[in-house]
Amino acid sequence: MKSMNTLMRAPEIAGVMRRMGEEMQKAGIIEEMMTDAMDSMEPEGLDAEADEVTEQVIYEITAGMMGAAPSAVRGGLPTGTKVAGGAAAAPVGRVAVAEGGAEAGAGGGSDIDALRDRLDKM
Repeated sequence: MKSMNTLMRAPEIAGVMRRMGEEMQKAGIIEEMMTDAMDSMEPEGLDAEADEVTEQVIYEITAGMMGAAPSAVRGGLPTGTKVAGGAAAAPVGRVAVAEGGAEAGAGGGSDIDALRDRLDKM
């Protein structure tokens, strides 16, 4: 134990850690002061104005389609139904398959068909 203490030099490490803590505290105070100074230079309502301009740009880019989009899902995604054995079954529906991928035309279609067959059997 004595040899370990001489190798570690615990008092020296403690001093370094204390100085590091002091420097980190100073940096935090300086960062807070800089944030306060920048916020005081910023005119009132700038964030609201920026949000409004952003919404206008998105509306123009999407040709108004964003206004017709459904709102975000709240409360989590729907879950599957329970099947024998306590496992959750996947909800019945469409399966998304990428078109024109790397496997298209290279025998990848049979793999996709096999996966669809396995899914249908579930």
